[in-house]
Amino acid sequence: MKNILILTIFASLLIALGQLMFKIAINSPEKINMFFVWGILSYCLAAIPLIYSLKNEKLSKTFPIISLSLAWVYLLSYFVLKESLTVINLVGFIFLIIGITIISYKK
Repeated sequence: MKNILILTIFASLLIALGQLMFKIAINSPEKINMFFVWGILSYCLAAIPLIYSLKNEKLSKTFPIISLSLAWVYLLSYFVLKESLTVINLVGFIFLIIGITIISYKK
């Protein structure tokens, strides 16, 4: 389970990076640029550990961890895109992490 957990977290990070690349790409004057290509590549690379995780673990355990991509997007948008985060965003971020931890907890 520990290796699958790490792989799933890695996949969620790649998904968030893909979203970041797409956001940067759409603000570029070029229709197809390297950020767009990196976004597609990031999503494709995320599929590899994700498929492995889904093959070896229950979907009900894997999917909540994939939702960590929401948390990564909060962090990436704040640090890379310099977007502001409100108190509500931070509270939601904390609840998201707590919820994922509770759902993923294995007795």
